[in-house]
Amino acid sequence: MKLDIKIANLTEAQAVAIEELLAVWLYMRDSKMSMWTSFFADSNADFAPDIMVKKDDTVWNTPKRFMQDIGLRVGKVKFVEDNGSEPEHEIYLLDYLKVQNVLEGKSPILKDSSE
Repeated sequence: MKLDIKIANLTEAQAVAIEELLAVWLYMRDSKMSMWTSFFADSNADFAPDIMVKKDDTVWNTPKRFMQDIGLRVGKVKFVEDNGSEPEHEIYLLDYLKVQNVLEGKSPILKDSSE
């Protein structure tokens, strides 16, 4: 599958951070690594992107949420701040392997699914 993504209304720093995240994904691909990656989005401040996606060769649409049950999507993590403190933050977690299992009808979350 091909997924084209257009993101507008970003600050320069937000664009650099998103590009860095995508570059890390390529590095991980080339290094055969697995790791959670994340992006901090502060919509209380100035993060207000305009996003459009196009799957394969269809038309551009706004992104749609995958609302099927893949288990918990929100967790808590501690980050070490510059001042040494370790406050707890909520984080949205989306595991594409869990999505794949649901799409294939093999999710252990679903009572009648097969392994």
